[in-house]
Amino acid sequence: MRILLLSATEEEISTTVRHLESNALTSSLTDFKTKNHEVRILVSGVGPVHMAFALGRWFDSKQFDLVLHAGICGSFNDNFPINSMLEVVRERFADLGAENEEGLTLDIFDLGFDDQNRFPYSDGWCEKKKIGMELNLPKASGITVMRSTGTLSTTERLKSQYQADIESMEGASVFYACRMLDIPFVSIRCVSNMVEKRDKSKWNIVGAIENLNKTLIKILDQD
Repeated sequence: MRILLLSATEEEISTTVRHLESNALTSSLTDFKTKNHEVRILVSGVGPVHMAFALGRWFDSKQFDLVLHAGICGSFNDNFPINSMLEVVRERFADLGAENEEGLTLDIFDLGFDDQNRFPYSDGWCEKKKIGMELNLPKASGITVMRSTGTLSTTERLKSQYQADIESMEGASVFYACRMLDIPFVSIRCVSNMVEKRDKSKWNIVGAIENLNKTLIKILDQD
């Protein structure tokens, strides 16, 4: 299988890249051939704009059989505590649009710029298309923001408006691009922090990245 391993930062997938470097039959700077797969690494940079540009620059629908998107995230849901692994199965842009007098987001659908049920959207969400690969991970919904949430008021507003499980800064761009180009994809994340008042002393980025890479390596090593 030809796989595009996609992440926003090198740090998030560095252990997996080292594993590929050590175990691949052949390798170059970004391409690895293993017993089971051909893997290309793509690091987009942080945020929806960088991700969209990276995918637009590199995507060739004939080139990859699967996009494997991986990263860490913040969690709104106590059922997904820090270090939880999950598969994101639907995403939406949470701060694309305008703000009303109550501080709520008027998204592109509220503003009449698009139809919330026009492909690739379903009720405003981009949803994962079923593919042959099924991961034994809890399923989650995610929102994508331009800046990570750091106040209790914003946390409560986003939880109330979207009822999402996690937030990230790239997920919806991946879902949108893959659905528009009909490229099979999976998106996995590990929780590094709860979405609340910003306090990095409570985060566990190292542990989340470790768990993420364990799962990635397991996926890439299977037939």
